[in-house]
Amino acid sequence: MTADKPKSAGKTMIISLAVAVVLLAGLLLGAFAMSAGRQEEEDDDLIPLIACSEEDIYSVTIESLRDTYTISQDGIKDTILQWKIEGQDNTDVDLYSLKTIINRCYKLNARRELGTIDTANKELMAAYGFDNPTSTVTITYKDGVRTFVVGDAYGTEYYMYEKGTGKFYIAPTTVGTYFNLTSNELRTLPGLEVQTGNTGIIAIAKKGSPDISLAYIPSIMSDSRSWQMVSPVGGYTDSTTVTSLMNAISNFKMSLYVDSAIGDDMSKYGFDDPYASLVLAPPLVDEEDEETVAHLPSQAIFVGDPVREVEGYRYCYTYTVKDGESPDIPSCKVYAISDEVFDGIFGVKAIDILDKQVILTNIDNVTEIKLNIRGKESSIKISKKELLDDDGNPITDASGVKSYATFFDLDDGTRLLESCARAFYIKLISIKAVAFLRDDDPQEIGEKIFSVTMQTNIKIFGQEDTDLYAAVTAEVYELDSNYCVLRFRGQTENACKMKRSQILELFEAYELMLSGELPAIRED
Repeated sequence: MTADKPKSAGKTMIISLAVAVVLLAGLLLGAFAMSAGRQEEEDDDLIPLIACSEEDIYSVTIESLRDTYTISQDGIKDTILQWKIEGQDNTDVDLYSLKTIINRCYKLNARRELGTIDTANKELMAAYGFDNPTSTVTITYKDGVRTFVVGDAYGTEYYMYEKGTGKFYIAPTTVGTYFNLTSNELRTLPGLEVQTGNTGIIAIAKKGSPDISLAYIPSIMSDSRSWQMVSPVGGYTDSTTVTSLMNAISNFKMSLYVDSAIGDDMSKYGFDDPYASLVLAPPLVDEEDEETVAHLPSQAIFVGDPVREVEGYRYCYTYTVKDGESPDIPSCKVYAISDEVFDGIFGVKAIDILDKQVILTNIDNVTEIKLNIRGKESSIKISKKELLDDDGNPITDASGVKSYATFFDLDDGTRLLESCARAFYIKLISIKAVAFLRDDDPQEIGEKIFSVTMQTNIKIFGQEDTDLYAAVTAEVYELDSNYCVLRFRGQTENACKMKRSQILELFEAYELMLSGELPAIRED
């Protein structure tokens, strides 16, 4: 039969229905699409176009809007026929992926024959997508050279015709899928060699943003380790943001292959002045563990200029070192990462990694609160008394935990109303950083208007044999009409901004606490 008016209203409706069915069935069958495609090619009713052995295929050239490359034989290794991509570095090309494409060629089948298409009819060729084909595949094999053009999708299958004959077919799903792969998609693109489980230090740098350093170290108040920020300021981290960052690092993978080596000209890809970098290093450990950690690898990733030929990507390279090795940077391969991959790691903001409630501490661990409000010092001592019943026995809750009465006493012996003191404490630990103070901020830092030291009954980690107890500290300085400077954990340099309104609310809450008028915290 001869192909004519292919896109009638009836055919359009059939195609639309087929697409709808595919979308609905995709929920159940998506995971099996590729295996189903392979089964289609094994069905008895398929039409063989090429039927030979792998050794009979000499080369395959794929041309598409996405890429153009040639796969050819590359000798025998361990009795297995090898394949290569001509004119490219093949060290990370996946041989199985190449063989998958070759398999489609020596077992090339059609689903249904539609007749002969008039290739001179431009309107007809456009109707089937042959004017702008999905791919053009030229197969050189023992019987000669044949070229097939893959057009638009027809449901889950594809229109296809053979050059020189004009024979017109419906081709199985895998024909459109595999013959549209780029050479980069046939590579095993590298991810990270260093696992986050062997990482104790993470350093992230990006132009225009403060450098971020994180360390997996013990808390000063316990022997449990956690990710803590070292720079731009020292502090605890927000667990949700850190988890997202760790996931992005663990899932990192190069997006495109670019070049087999950087070469001596680091400026070619913008690596002389990197746009961003990531360093993963082994954990900080005690002296007895130093030998173990010394053999753990470190890895660095550097991101350069935007890729000139493809929008939405940046040049990138990586290297891994251990045992004091020096990297051979000119020999490193050049890849590219997409904006999406880049943003997952380098798009994170330092202020979002920081736990913004910088003096958040459980009141059960606090023994004294020392305050300085606009030069006026005061302190609140916190003590507990075990509650006893009429017989002198401890009162316990349903789980058996002893009950206590908590007392809040000022220096002069005045006992504060517990509900007011607890409400003030909530205001106090809610002090929140909102932004980092930049070195180029034009405002001058003014006088100190507030400081707090919360003494705890927890001995500093590593100092259990001494009388040193952990203290939580913060200082607030004047800045401008909207913000104050917030320093914490003993930091003496510029740290963060906090809203001026919050510190003023804290001052007001302090006065209401003293008068017994500060509303109690609601139970819910």
